[in-house]
This record gives sequence, C-alpha cells and structure tokens, in this order.
Amino acid sequence: MKYPPSLTKAELLEIQARRSADDVLRLLWEIARLRRRIMKARQIAHMIYGKNDALGMLAEQFRKDLEEEAVVAEWNAEWAGRHPKGEENS
Repeated sequence: MKYPPSLTKAELLEIQARRSADDVLRLLWEIARLRRRIMKARQIAHMIYGKNDALGMLAEQFRKDLEEEAVVAEWNAEWAGRHPKGEENS
C-alpha cells in the first residue's frame, strides 16, 4: 500500500485553520508527537549508521526512509538556512 506524502508543518497549520473541532485538534497533537519521534529515531539511526554489521545496514535503510519524511526535510532546510556552506561556525 502506497501512502500519500507526509504532511509538512505548513499543511498541518492550514488544516488546523480550516477545522477547529476537538477531534481534529487531538489528531494534530498526535501528529506533532509522531513528528518528534521521527526526529529522535533519525538521531539514533545516525548514531548507528556506518557500522559494518547487520544493525548498521538496517540503520542505513532506516535512515534513508526517515529522510523522506516532511519533518526531516523541513529540519534539514532550516539547518542549512542557519548554517550556510562555507561559513565557519564561531
């Protein structure tokens, strides 16, 4: 089964603006919680990535899967905006 693409933060805010029902608000909180979990899982996968064993191979595939999530793409773009290439961190 192919799922639709993950929702971006902007899309979630648009949904919230269109609907104010309690059930939609609860779903948005659940989505926010899951987005936080995705970022934690990405952090763990990056720590395991590169090991030359079965766990490392699984972590590599898991990391690639996580990179497709909207929350990860948004974080990467935000990070790149704050840390342009060629600019040294002080």
